[in-house]
Amino acid sequence: MAEQGEQAERDNPYDVIVIGSGIGGLAAAATLAKLNNRRVLVLERHFQAGGQTHAFTRHGRWHFDVGLHYVGQMARGEGPRKVMDFLTGGRVDWSRMPPALERFIYPDLTFTVQADPQKYLDDLAGQFPAERDALRRYFRDIKKAGFWYGVRSMMNGLPGPVKFAARGVYALFGGLARITTKEYLDRHFSDPRLKALLASQWPDYGLPPSQSAFGMHGGVAWHYLEGAWYPVGGAGRIAAEIIPEIERAGGRVRTGANVTRIIVENGAATGVVAAINGKEKRFHAPLVISDAGAVNTYCSLLPPAVPIPFREELAAFPNGVSALVLYLCFKESPARLGFDGGNVWIYESYDHEEMFSATGVEGPIAYFMSFPSLKDPQATAHTGEVVTMADYGEWKRWAGRGWRKRDKEYYEFKEALAQKLLAKIEARYPGFRGMVAHYDVSTPLTMEYFQGNPAGAFYGVPCVPQRPSRPWSSNRTPVKNLYLAGADSLSPGVVGAMMGGIMAVAATEGSTGMMKVMGKIMRAAPPPDHL
Repeated sequence: MAEQGEQAERDNPYDVIVIGSGIGGLAAAATLAKLNNRRVLVLERHFQAGGQTHAFTRHGRWHFDVGLHYVGQMARGEGPRKVMDFLTGGRVDWSRMPPALERFIYPDLTFTVQADPQKYLDDLAGQFPAERDALRRYFRDIKKAGFWYGVRSMMNGLPGPVKFAARGVYALFGGLARITTKEYLDRHFSDPRLKALLASQWPDYGLPPSQSAFGMHGGVAWHYLEGAWYPVGGAGRIAAEIIPEIERAGGRVRTGANVTRIIVENGAATGVVAAINGKEKRFHAPLVISDAGAVNTYCSLLPPAVPIPFREELAAFPNGVSALVLYLCFKESPARLGFDGGNVWIYESYDHEEMFSATGVEGPIAYFMSFPSLKDPQATAHTGEVVTMADYGEWKRWAGRGWRKRDKEYYEFKEALAQKLLAKIEARYPGFRGMVAHYDVSTPLTMEYFQGNPAGAFYGVPCVPQRPSRPWSSNRTPVKNLYLAGADSLSPGVVGAMMGGIMAVAATEGSTGMMKVMGKIMRAAPPPDHL
């Protein structure tokens, strides 16, 4: 099959090259293949496709996801589910997570979020009765702010005259989206415990309340109000079902192909240079879509001679947050300790700013626990994942040394952190440590090495209030025939990155491209009764 693929590349040039096989790149490639019958070549640096949706196995039994923990709006008939079904041919089923979706644990407060907006609101008001009116406003405002943040994020992808008009509308109605989460909470709430509780999901987008756009916070909170879902068979099923859709049109997803440069001739992108098995190879196509992130695309892949007016500003923009992840192989079901498939968030303080800035040397003081095997009806062995935000600076001294080629000190450091994290969990859930048969630890360097994210940034360019207005937050680029897909062109998360890929395709089709492309997708998606 590999020889046939090589022959196809020599004999039949591709119509499109996509850099990166994250959900944004795969979404763009599959949409072009299915709607326009385009032959798309997807080049992925990792030895496995899927980006944040790829999965891996340990000891032949325990299956893990690297980035997907839960996804909202995957009920049959909802817009994001229709797009996902279109991309996968409807071959990925989604299991609804428990109604007790999130459990937030603070020093003297534990609160469970129910996957029912009214129940969620009533439970909050029951604990904080003096804040009932402000809570009602909050539930209205997260929807408004999330909507306008999405509108502003899409604005840069519009043609000039349309974009100018849209900016005027946003200036009038988008005020909530462009303040910080802290500003909003301080303006409307007085109880510091309630403020902390409402901000609990900040690791889902990677910034504490003082830095994050309230529009981003609102979008995430709104996204999960009706509950969350998990892909049956694990996140790896997504890429596994999208790739055949690309191949049916004559395309190919090629792993182990690290794109090092975008070829620009006479001001237009005409192909890429990729390192494959230690050798450089050129691929040409009249259209290039990058799912490698804004920083990589503009500051690394495009040659310095290509004029990018905002390159220096983007290079100076703060890096996004990274993460340390503990992958746990269990001897028995974690349900024995009371876990049920819902998410568990542990916070040792009510001060999210302190928890964001604290170093991990003494062990994390905020972490997220997920149990994929309790969400997946097809799981045959029990697994858990513990995620905590990590400072890249603590790991930078080992950067550039390659996977499994770092010194003893690196492995001792991450082992020490793993032990501290396990000790914290054991103190809270006695017997937890004894259930663990094996574990692995990924660090910011793991993310940087496999996915090329600068400084191991988990969510790409940080979602500060000014991000959507910056020129690099767009599917369109200053280079003709080059477009940006994925999270940096819209928002973090599986749905945000997926829609960033759809928008990249839409941007190639003019001012009404989004309406045309989404209309075609909605008509082509398998109907709910087919699934």
